[in-house]
This record gives sequence, structure tokens and C-alpha cells, in this order.
Amino acid sequence: MVQGIFNPGKVVSMTVAMLSYLDADGQHAVILDRAATSIGRSAGQDVVIPGASVSRRHAVILRDADAYRVVDQSSTHGTFVNAIRVQRALLNSGDVLQLGSASGPSLRFHLQKTIEALPAI
Repeated sequence: MVQGIFNPGKVVSMTVAMLSYLDADGQHAVILDRAATSIGRSAGQDVVIPGASVSRRHAVILRDADAYRVVDQSSTHGTFVNAIRVQRALLNSGDVLQLGSASGPSLRFHLQKTIEALPAI
């Protein structure tokens, strides 16, 4: 039996970041669990969004602790957050990213803090 690893009854807080979007294949949710998540129409991107206004390497979302930023990757038609064109922007829960135009493909950013109690052993 391993002792000292778990602290029974201890409350643990985690922050989970996610992008959600709808396309011809249905609803999608992508957990942002890496330092950088790439978005574009190229198959090599972490999140592939088809569309003529979406560049092959359109934008990247960078994680720094519990903060997330979107950075445009010199896309042809731009990256928008809540209908405002940006080169880079801090993301807040509920923000909408649009690719290519304010009416282009959109992804919603979610940031949720979860609190769990570790079980007693």
C-alpha cells in the first residue's frame, strides 16, 4: 500500500480550457491541453477548419499558466475575437474566434474551473 501520495478530503482545483465549434460533420470540442494549439485549414494543424477564408496556418492559441492568447499567423483574411480583428489577444471564457472575417467560421473559447475533493482512502 502506498501512503503519503493522496491527501484524503483535500480539495483540488483545475482549470480546463476548450474550443467548441460546429461544422458540416457536427459539433466538436477540443481540449486545449498543450502549450500551443494550431488552427488552420491544413491537415497538419491541431484544429482543422475548412473554408476559403481560412489560411493553411491561420492562428495559434498559446497557454501561459491559466491564461490563453490567440495569435494570428499572418493569415490572409485575419483573425477576429468577438468581431474585432486582432493580431494577438487575451482570451476570456465565452469569447468567439472568427477566422477570415467577422462572419467566417467561428469557435467559442471556454475556460472552466473544476473543483474536486480527493476521495478518502
